[in-house]
Amino acid sequence: MAYKFPETINDKNFFKFSKQLVLSGKWATLPLSTNSIFPVIASFANSEGIAYPTQETIGILSGCGLKTVREGIAGLLKMSDIKIHNKISKRGLRQKIYTVQKPSDSVESFSFYKSVVEDGQWRVLRIDEKSRAAHAVYCTLLVFSFFDINWYNEIEGEFYDGNDLHDFYENIFPERTYDFVKADIGVVAEYSGVERKAAIRAYHALIGVELLKELPSAIHGENKQVWQIFRIPPVSYKRSYLNENLPKPHIENEFVKNIINKKHDITTHRRDITTKKQDITTYEVSFKVSFKYLSKYEVRVKKKPLTDTHFFSIFFQELVLKMKGWNSGESENKIYLN
Repeated sequence: MAYKFPETINDKNFFKFSKQLVLSGKWATLPLSTNSIFPVIASFANSEGIAYPTQETIGILSGCGLKTVREGIAGLLKMSDIKIHNKISKRGLRQKIYTVQKPSDSVESFSFYKSVVEDGQWRVLRIDEKSRAAHAVYCTLLVFSFFDINWYNEIEGEFYDGNDLHDFYENIFPERTYDFVKADIGVVAEYSGVERKAAIRAYHALIGVELLKELPSAIHGENKQVWQIFRIPPVSYKRSYLNENLPKPHIENEFVKNIINKKHDITTHRRDITTKKQDITTYEVSFKVSFKYLSKYEVRVKKKPLTDTHFFSIFFQELVLKMKGWNSGESENKIYLN
């Protein structure tokens, strides 16, 4: 059954994304298709790190075509954070099983929320905003992100200090919806494995889906750009908009695909036969019309008789000339039309 964006979105689910994957430079060497599909697959992982979304589901959520998804899966083989093996399901279908390695407590990580995928932003980034680099850049921005309580207070109109801070960091901080980032765009481009121009386009795409928002200088007071990077999307795309624009289900079963192709060939063949019948009917009408006009004329032949082929050739040549208002002039086998 083809994937549909769920009506109810869970903002609590997330997986731990190792910062070392980006800081080591490995993220920048991966194909952009892999940068797009890895978070989608990891967001399906259970408590044991096992995930098995279909390629169609991965394509729908990432905004990638099936060919791009397969390229991305091939790129996953370069990663040590995920393992892939093939399995035959109970229904006799081939499927890929992904095992996502959880980073240890000693390794720095950030929380990648599944709502970024289920809200539709991840798909729209590639489909509507047409940015292939935005997925890679978003993850890099989260690696370099940080939290500032003073800026948070200014934005939210709250004033957590003293004893309130303990309550804030224990209850509110873990579920915050955004962090801040002020990394140089050149650095972000380098660690994302894209050119600076592509990174700039990615910023615009992320702003377009409201995963990135510039922080007013009046709040941060610095002489450079500071951004809010949203861990949990502040908006959600309408389910009707997302589900009505999904690609048609892909048929993996070759047997079923061949049956459909044969039905298509039979239909096409029937259309060809119908077209040929129409052509024959048209030819018969034309032939009758030709003899109708021929019966009006008396044909006189000089010198030598004409063969049927020669006769009709000259007849139609003369008829065309007559219609154009021309005279054919003298010829050895002249035809006079009364």
